[in-house]
Amino acid sequence: YLNLSILFNNTPFQDIISSGRWRNGTSFPEVNLSDLTRLALVSHTGGLYTDTDAVAIRNTDKLRNFVGIQDGSTLANGLFHFDRTSPYLKAVMENIAKSFQ
Repeated sequence: YLNLSILFNNTPFQDIISSGRWRNGTSFPEVNLSDLTRLALVSHTGGLYTDTDAVAIRNTDKLRNFVGIQDGSTLANGLFHFDRTSPYLKAVMENIAKSFQ
């Protein structure tokens, strides 16, 4: 059992979760929750997140602080790695929190 209030404490997503806004405006609120959760979890622990359908064709051990790209230019949230203290991840989360609908 994951206590969401603890996971999202002190993150830019805290208000989105506590207010329940992650449920609004979508037929699939669990997708919003999943997207926010993976970013919050990596922000607390650091490390690699990958969807189960990603395939690595090279060793990724030395890669750090990266986001996968799909279709040549779109950031993908299905593959990324960040250090726990990554300022880039913090900026991404702040941008998502500002524009979240």
